[in-house]
Amino acid sequence: MVISTVRKGWEWPKDNQPVNYVDELGITWYRLNCRYQFGDWIETHDNKLWRCADPYHMAHYWVHERLYGWILLKGV
Repeated sequence: MVISTVRKGWEWPKDNQPVNYVDELGITWYRLNCRYQFGDWIETHDNKLWRCADPYHMAHYWVHERLYGWILLKGV
């Protein structure tokens, strides 16, 4: 496989809305625009680690800082 064909499964939103926030427990949540397959991967994790950011079919998610860290470590 050629490296140039490997694409991340997510990107930062391109609107002017915030891309992260800290909840009342001090946990940082990150808003990601995801490819649908990557959204499916997110949904395989504990549902306490992600939330839908927009209507369910849009593949926009708020992800918990632990899941976001895992995404960065895996490089996906």
